Amino acid sequence: MSASDTDPVRVMLVGDCPLVRSGFRQVLESAGLAVVASVATAVDAVAQLRTTPADVVVVGAVTRHGGAAEAREVRSCHPGTPVLVLGRSGDIVGVRAALAAGARGYLALDDAEDGDLIDAVRRLAAGEMYLSPELAVPSAPTVRPTSEVAHQRLTERERQVLSHGAAPTAKSRSCSG
Repeated sequence: MSASDTDPVRVMLVGDCPLVRSGFRQVLESAGLAVVASVATAVDAVAQLRTTPADVVVVGAVTRHGGAAEAREVRSCHPGTPVLVLGRSGDIVGVRAALAAGARGYLALDDAEDGDLIDAVRRLAAGEMYLSPELAVPSAPTVRPTSEVAHQRLTERERQVLSHGAAPTAKSRSCSG
């Protein structure tokens, strides 16, 4: 989380469409969250994170790679920075890919309201995971937490949802420059 509990949560937005990022910026800033950067690609996000710390990176799944590649890139270079992927509830493959890539949350935008985005960002900044409620069903593909400590922080329902594992990925070459 940010430097103190009184500081606003610092958010970086990543997505292909400047207009969409602008809309998300307005929603987040209206709730007192600080959008510290808005970039088009994961490569830009990794570079920006070197000089502009963020508590949460929000990735639009409408990017060319569906959000998973971006989540993997950010997490491989900045493993302590949680990533929230925004996508569609019917994209179960995308949900699975995002979580396997290291995303700590997935918000299905189909029926999401402003408060859902704000809540998801705040929960990730607080060290929690977030999945849209409509994704928390027994048939949803899932990922097992990477450590016992992470597993203990989950609610019983989150443990049920996160029942299948994914292998960790190698550190990306773009981390260093």
